[in-house]
Amino acid sequence: MNPKYLTKPFVLILLAWGSSVVVAQSLPRSGGSADIIEETPLARKQRMIHDRYVRFQDRIFRLREELSETEPDNAQRLAKVLERSGELGLKDRLEEIIQLLDEVGSSGTALDAQTKWVEDADALLNILMQRDSENDERRSEIDRLKAYQERVQRLLQEQRQLRDEVDQQGAEGEIGKQIDQALQQLENIRKQQDKLSKATAAKANADDANSDSSSQQQESLAKQAEALSEQVKKLAEQIPDDPSSDDGDKSSQKSADQASKSLSQAAKKMSGAKQSMQSGDAKSAQSQQQQAQQALDRAKEQLENAKKKLEQAKKSEDAAERQQELSQETKKLAEQMKSGQQPGSESQQNNSQKSQKSGQQSQQGQQSQQGQQGQQGQQGQQSQQDQSDQQDQQQPSDQQDASSDQQQPGQENVENAEQEMKDAAESLKQKKTEEALPQQDRAIEELEQAELELEEALSQLRQEDRAETLRHLEARFRVLLSKQKAINAQTLVLDHIGRDAFKRPEKLQIAELSAKQGALAEQAASCAHILDEDGTTIVFPYVVEQITKDMQTVSQRLSLLRTGMLTQQIEQEIVDALQQLLESVKKMQQENEAQGGQQGNQGKKDDSLLPLSGELKLLKSMQWRVNTRTSAIHQAQQAGDESPESLLLQLKATSSRQSETEGVARKMRERVDTP
Repeated sequence: MNPKYLTKPFVLILLAWGSSVVVAQSLPRSGGSADIIEETPLARKQRMIHDRYVRFQDRIFRLREELSETEPDNAQRLAKVLERSGELGLKDRLEEIIQLLDEVGSSGTALDAQTKWVEDADALLNILMQRDSENDERRSEIDRLKAYQERVQRLLQEQRQLRDEVDQQGAEGEIGKQIDQALQQLENIRKQQDKLSKATAAKANADDANSDSSSQQQESLAKQAEALSEQVKKLAEQIPDDPSSDDGDKSSQKSADQASKSLSQAAKKMSGAKQSMQSGDAKSAQSQQQQAQQALDRAKEQLENAKKKLEQAKKSEDAAERQQELSQETKKLAEQMKSGQQPGSESQQNNSQKSQKSGQQSQQGQQSQQGQQGQQGQQGQQSQQDQSDQQDQQQPSDQQDASSDQQQPGQENVENAEQEMKDAAESLKQKKTEEALPQQDRAIEELEQAELELEEALSQLRQEDRAETLRHLEARFRVLLSKQKAINAQTLVLDHIGRDAFKRPEKLQIAELSAKQGALAEQAASCAHILDEDGTTIVFPYVVEQITKDMQTVSQRLSLLRTGMLTQQIEQEIVDALQQLLESVKKMQQENEAQGGQQGNQGKKDDSLLPLSGELKLLKSMQWRVNTRTSAIHQAQQAGDESPESLLLQLKATSSRQSETEGVARKMRERVDTP
């Protein structure tokens, strides 16, 4: 799985193209009265552009041949550029412009031809700057692997929980056995105590309570009850808390603890009865024996309640059934991964299969009716049906072979986990907890490995996607920067002429310049769209959005013939912002390339297009541009270059930008504070 993306040579071609377009745009305008001496240098400059464009076409042709096998989509795009260039006749039109610039009085016609040529060149540039269709495939693959990863994480969580419950139930089963043993000992003590109490009552009627054998027997029962009390107390400490119990006083642990206390009370009463026997007080001995019997009865009831609670907790979740369900879910995920199917789309596939089956049954029924008309026709129809069946059987097989050729990351581990879960479910059905636990542990290990492989594959795809996005943004920013510098230079020339000295040619030129700035704003907005799709940065999109708004502001001001200090300051801020974005993108490209060789050793990385440090630098520059804009407005006010209404409008826009910068800073702080 190696998704193809925009290569460096392809980006260099795009950058060279952008430079050619900018050179054509920045040709100085000559007036209609210019003489031959002024026009000849223009023709030479135009010829340089012509030669550069010819080399550009040749380079595209050679690059198309190189990419025809390795990157067919990019090769097809280059072929489209060459084809469109031929349709528009860009090379021939450059030769015509050269001839016009050599003719006296044709500079106006040459200017119109140059303007139209640049517009058509921009159309070709947009073809080059379109993002690869491979990007959509990569994004789709990222979404699919992410869905697999989420399913694996959910299965892993449920398997871990079930494993803990099975382990706990195993411990509870052992505790249940110990409770049974304690109940047997308790029942034995109760029977002996009952027998001894009857003997004591008989002797009390005969006024013969003093008996060494009876007192010794009572002492022995007291020791047994005390020992059993300690045993049950330790047993209660081993019983885990039951958070699902609504009443803690009725929990298994609490009942066992109460049974221990009741046994301890019984032991004390037995000891008291022994002393009364030794002193000859038959009635007192008999009373204490009755209290001991009552305490033993309570202990029995409490122990039985503890066992009952344990059994209820054990029956509340059928571990074997749940394990089987998890196994089926894991099997379904493994099948989806094998077919490359997006999780959740299996219902659509089932409906499609049912529809195909229904169609085949209908076709078979029609053929059966037709077969009744003649044996020869029947044989012909049957032969066709056999061929159709063979094709229907072969097609799914071919699709399955094609899907199995490209195994998904973690697919084998998911398949192994499903088998371990299946074995664990069988062990649990047979009440073999000691065998089920290791099988569940192996299933967890396989799911953990599947999650790791999916994360590594996702990280690689995200890195490729990030690298392509950075290259794409770099190309666009370079073109924007070159074109903006050309607009700035022409604005400065017009400002030196002075607004009051503008004539029709200058007004037409500034109107054209305003249109170019507006078109450039639309190109900048397309960069913002790319960042919105990425969605991993905070400051970056705001900076691009502000650049777009500034370009729109400049376009509006130029349309009003405002070429003064404030307009030039905004234009310079656009250039500064674009230069900083280019520096940030280039730095991130270097870091991205450096990380490429260390992909397997650093675990999960930050998938943001720019790191936090880079975004903080952009945030600082946002505030700096607010400061310089405020200063420029103040200077324009002092110089009297702007009307009060215009200054008020700019102040409101700057105030809004300050609030926007504050909001971005708040979002950045939230990201830093988020663990």
